[in-house]
Amino acid sequence: MKNWYEIHEQSAGNLRLETLWLAYKIFGIKFLKFVLWFVCLFIVPFAKNARAASKKYKKILNEYQKKLGYAKTRFSTFSHIYGFACGALDKMTASCDRRNKIKFAIHKNADWTQFQKHIKQNQGVFLICSHLGNIEVLSAFPDSSNKKMHAFMQVSQTSTFHKFMMRHNIATNTTIYPTENIDISVAGNMYDNLQSGDLVMMAGDRTSPNTPSRFETVPFLGVDCRFPVGTFKFARAQSHPIFAICVMNVGGEKYGIYVKEIKSETIKEMIGEYARFLEKLVLIYPKQWFNFFDFFETNTKGKKMIKDKNYYENILPQFDCKFSMSVRNKYFELIKSGKKDIELRAFDEKRRQMKVGDKFLLYDAENTDNYIICSIINLHIAPDFETLFSKVDIKRTGFETIKELEDVVFKFITKEEFIKNSVVGIEIKVVK
Repeated sequence: MKNWYEIHEQSAGNLRLETLWLAYKIFGIKFLKFVLWFVCLFIVPFAKNARAASKKYKKILNEYQKKLGYAKTRFSTFSHIYGFACGALDKMTASCDRRNKIKFAIHKNADWTQFQKHIKQNQGVFLICSHLGNIEVLSAFPDSSNKKMHAFMQVSQTSTFHKFMMRHNIATNTTIYPTENIDISVAGNMYDNLQSGDLVMMAGDRTSPNTPSRFETVPFLGVDCRFPVGTFKFARAQSHPIFAICVMNVGGEKYGIYVKEIKSETIKEMIGEYARFLEKLVLIYPKQWFNFFDFFETNTKGKKMIKDKNYYENILPQFDCKFSMSVRNKYFELIKSGKKDIELRAFDEKRRQMKVGDKFLLYDAENTDNYIICSIINLHIAPDFETLFSKVDIKRTGFETIKELEDVVFKFITKEEFIKNSVVGIEIKVVK
């Protein structure tokens, strides 16, 4: 069975999503969920990985329920996947329609009281979410409009759906960051955001595709499971309160919000707290576990990683680097060989801090043991690609045409975001 980052969108396309959105605006959410039931009849037979993952999850869940003396939860693979599809519709309405009828109920306890205390005192909070329940509907929560949210998302896996959400999104207080582009400068920006009282959110239940060997194994539903180390290290490094959070469907368009403060000091203990929080909710809402890949797989093989785990503390200062940047293997090899000397990025706040002469560590996103040191020779700033390539040869970027470039680049960031921030061609030279 494939890992989550090897599985791409199924039955997603711009035309289908726009048609679905139009039908929603005309007929409403209940009618659309009725139609979706028939759509799933055609989709589920072809969703081999999702069906296999659902069956394995149900088997492990039932064995654990038996061990605890609980009644077994009985549900079909079809109803499990249909529940996920209905949740996707709720995501769309929560983020894109001000008239949405989503309601919320708070699970009030000591953790929620402490969370509210931080919010009222304008303290930043780091939230660790998961693929249990439907965290994205939180954008419709009334109190969320008063807080800025900085959320990390693996956009390359759901690029079509992500682009749709960006086109229609009305949640102006939320900024999405691709997890593919996290580096030391992003970490610094998140710290500043937390200092300003904002919320930062990242999932803690999926290992990174770039460093899949960086995980801790802790018990979950009676099975030793892998949880990513990176999310919890990143959260702890921010030196702000950390809370696990889940938003669970309690019936219809009503959702319950659950939080749990993570107080442990070691990474493994933090992950253990987080896993126990998820486990309690899974036993209450067993049909809302939406990790449709082999989450319970015990094989511990992974790609290579940077051997020095104190990467930011040791490797960057060792080479006198200001920041780091990752690119896919194909483009890493082109830069390394000298065939590509311009790397494209949106000229956002992070890139505005770059200066000619800065040295940085460039690493292969598919094998982080593979890295080189580069220096910035020039920064070519332009409002769009056409203007940029009137000044520099597009072939220096590793592409032949603008269309070829856009087909790759817009999987990770929307065209609108490029237009908003302008484009920068970072001219680089390999130092060593």
